[in-house]
Amino acid sequence: MNKGFIGALIAGAMFVSATVAQAAVHRVYPGESIQLAIDAASPGDTILVEPGTYTTYKEDDAAQNTRFGLRISTPNLRLIGKVKKGKGEDGKVRIRPSEGQQTGVYAAPAECTPEDKVGDEFCENNRLQGFYIRGFNVEDFEWNGIQTRFVNDFKIIRNEAGNVGINAIYPTISANGLVQNNAAYGTKDTAMWVAASENVRVIGNDISRAPIGLEVNVSVNVEIMHNDIYDNTVGVALFHPNSAGNKPRDDMGNWVVRQNNVYDNNLENPADPTSFQGALPPGIGILLLGVSDNVVEKNTVENNEFVGIGVLGWCSATSTI
Repeated sequence: MNKGFIGALIAGAMFVSATVAQAAVHRVYPGESIQLAIDAASPGDTILVEPGTYTTYKEDDAAQNTRFGLRISTPNLRLIGKVKKGKGEDGKVRIRPSEGQQTGVYAAPAECTPEDKVGDEFCENNRLQGFYIRGFNVEDFEWNGIQTRFVNDFKIIRNEAGNVGINAIYPTISANGLVQNNAAYGTKDTAMWVAASENVRVIGNDISRAPIGLEVNVSVNVEIMHNDIYDNTVGVALFHPNSAGNKPRDDMGNWVVRQNNVYDNNLENPADPTSFQGALPPGIGILLLGVSDNVVEKNTVENNEFVGIGVLGWCSATSTI
């Protein structure tokens, strides 16, 4: 082995060690502000939150943020809720809204809002690099529970999100993500929605009590495996972009739905009856609507009273609903 190569290895190891050494852990206890800890953190830091109920906006929060419960724009930040098993609700890290807050946890570049669309030049060129959240219970927000937007390399793991107005867990316009072992439930739209994203794995989640349990549209390379999807109006929906008013993309597709349990999706539709979602009939396990070049295989699909797996063209379906 030549000396130059050895020198490069040593230099690389020293760089990694220095990066790890600089990362800090910010601890948050009940009565303190999670947002203040987020605002004080540097890239690579960890926010470690003790069990308790956190009403997220306070007048002394540096972000002065009334729209989102927690707003993350720092790269590679790790949010970890320190869940204590065996203590029930007392062992959870619960995020609850202050008046008027729309989304519980929102990760995106600093200047990018939910209104910034696919292809926005500034947001696309300044994507947030790295986001990790684990162990949070996020409920009762007006819009969404946990949302990423314009984020690369994200992990949403072992959280609970639900009882929200739109989507419980919502990775959108994001890439290279893992959504694993979460519970998503109780919405008026979709419990878990992968939208306009690419290279996302959705594995081992518990998804229930929504008009649509798990939805994918306008995305590339999405793998859906080992999820329990039940008690929704429609269990799994692979939808044409028009379902959300979006434009198709040339490389859209390669969605793999494999080895999931999709059962008892017979919920009377709770969505606004004038909406697209509100027109969906109950009792559908898996619905492919106006899409192609995808794989649905080796799933257990049971007790969905209208149809187990349905495949329809967009024009045919929308002429009847």
